[in-house]
Amino acid sequence: MWGRGLGIIFALPFSYFLRKGYITLRLGLRLSSLFALGAGQGFIGWWMVKSGLEEPPSEYAQPRVSPYRLAAHLTSAFVIYSGLFWTGLSAVMPEPPAESVAWVRGAAKVKKLALPVSFIVGITAISGAFVAGNDAGRAYNTFPKNGGYVDS
Repeated sequence: MWGRGLGIIFALPFSYFLRKGYITLRLGLRLSSLFALGAGQGFIGWWMVKSGLEEPPSEYAQPRVSPYRLAAHLTSAFVIYSGLFWTGLSAVMPEPPAESVAWVRGAAKVKKLALPVSFIVGITAISGAFVAGNDAGRAYNTFPKNGGYVDS
């Protein structure tokens, strides 16, 4: 229900600003794509939860969600968040200031570092979905002593 509410909160002002001409065609297409990804996120969430409801749990078993579906849901959320963040930055500063060559060079250096770091952070976060989905934390649930022993 929260997702539907957020969809309405997004769609109503978007359609108003689009009709008034406050949104350019390029920004309108980008926001429409993000809205469609948000609707897809709802479908992926339903698909993920459905995987936990397919097998009736025994008296002691916990419902289990597919780690692949959990990872797909998390990946979709990261894509949407990244798209919203990128769109926000593009709206605030569409182009770098032409008079500042040092600013453009600094931004290029940050971009060279930001892309690989973002990739590594993304892979690490997505792997967390597999850890959570497979209950891998139960192997050593005595962290940081890992089975009662302290690693030296």
